[in-house]
Amino acid sequence: MIRVHDTLQRKKVELEPRRPGQLGFYVCGPTVYNFIHLGNARAFVAFDVAVRHLRARGLQVTYVRNVTDIDDKIIKRAHELGEDFAALTRRFTAAFHEDMKSLCCLAPDFEPRVSEHLGEIVRLIERLIERGVAYSSAGDVYFSVGDFPAYGELSHQPLDQLEAGARVEVPEERAGQKRAPLDFALWKAAKPGEPSWPSPWGPGRPGWHIECSAMAEKYLGDAFDLHGGGIDLAFPHHENERAQSLGAHGAGSFARYWLHNGFVNFNGGKISKSDESQKILFDRAFRLRVLVERHGGEAVRAFLLTTQYRNPIGFEVIADGDDVRTAPLRFPGLEEAERRLEYGYLTLERLAGALSIGKAAGEGPVAKEAESWLATFQEALDDDFNTAEALAAQGEALALCNRILDGKLDAPKDVRRRTLEKLQRDLTQAAGELGLLEAEPESWLSAHRARQCAARKIDAAWVDAQIAERTQARGQKDFARADALRDQLKHAHIEIMDTPRGTTWRVAD
Repeated sequence: MIRVHDTLQRKKVELEPRRPGQLGFYVCGPTVYNFIHLGNARAFVAFDVAVRHLRARGLQVTYVRNVTDIDDKIIKRAHELGEDFAALTRRFTAAFHEDMKSLCCLAPDFEPRVSEHLGEIVRLIERLIERGVAYSSAGDVYFSVGDFPAYGELSHQPLDQLEAGARVEVPEERAGQKRAPLDFALWKAAKPGEPSWPSPWGPGRPGWHIECSAMAEKYLGDAFDLHGGGIDLAFPHHENERAQSLGAHGAGSFARYWLHNGFVNFNGGKISKSDESQKILFDRAFRLRVLVERHGGEAVRAFLLTTQYRNPIGFEVIADGDDVRTAPLRFPGLEEAERRLEYGYLTLERLAGALSIGKAAGEGPVAKEAESWLATFQEALDDDFNTAEALAAQGEALALCNRILDGKLDAPKDVRRRTLEKLQRDLTQAAGELGLLEAEPESWLSAHRARQCAARKIDAAWVDAQIAERTQARGQKDFARADALRDQLKHAHIEIMDTPRGTTWRVAD
């Protein structure tokens, strides 16, 4: 039984697909006006794991993740940079795809872009007007919150409090006039110099919220199963999406379950954009590409999965100096994640090497510890995608591998071999569900070592030359010279490992 925490019901519930064996899953994608940051990445990683696990459990998942390429923020950014609006969105959409690849995220089945769905958006707005829950005003179109009694149910905010908050906000200068403070724009009349698209109400552009309602309906129908996004989107974005779609199609339509991931807390709290030093740190330390360059995308992914997706996760940044503009930065959480991945890939490399020698063991018993860990792993993910517990189970399996490879399991040779074979199969299954430890170990370890050498200014060519000289010394039985070279490398924080396939090395802590 798979259970998810539904924001609407405020509790964990059994996941019951609308159609047996099939799931429609919509996740709010990026607004492409800048590079994404770690907080953005968390949602995409969290729901990527959800999709992977649901498919592993035999469900046919249609995964939709949109790209918002028409938005006020994009217009503002293009104006600031003096860049063509469409060119800006193309550039940052391509950057987003690169970032998703670095994070080991699967491509969605559909990735609709707002600019390609203006027809669907206009038709949905027309339907809302026909049903009496939207109105036009001087080229703008607004959703009438007062005509939708269920407004506020998703975010669990009383209507009177929402109205009070709306009244104190500085209103956006628009051509039309809202009838009530909470009414929100479905279509915005174009201002001079802004990009615009034709509509029955005149040239303009869609509001942010209506875009997702229209695209979700296009690819998943007017009723589907799961909607995901960051907790910061619950209000107003998802509240407004829900109001629009239910307003157009009635009760029981749109998403059945709402999933929201928690914040990434930066050095113990949220970023204060009014604090100049925090803004500088944000650009230097929170932008995803900076972190991927330092530690690799898989380490970022591993870090984000150490906490169950609904809970906040703390991201610590240590500046080795007083000037945040120039001080070298360290990210302890990512350092630890990269160490755990190195342990995992070294284990998988050892495992593959051991199993490449000799014959398969065939049918028969395995060590008891290897029998149930994968079930524990999958049960953790069944419980609202609890990646923290799943990682713990995976870690126990890796530790068991090393115990056996180190000769510390008291069992017959055929049982040890058979256990290693089962562990290899099950670890591959777990890797596919978490999106971790899927790479070829040699390739990942080589890239990891290159990052460490760059960070510590270690000359890899020098290390290779020392190892070659040590190999020659051992061949000449000059063991004193070989030991001296090993000690010299150890002093340079290089650990060498002699294997049946030759000598390799790693940067030691």
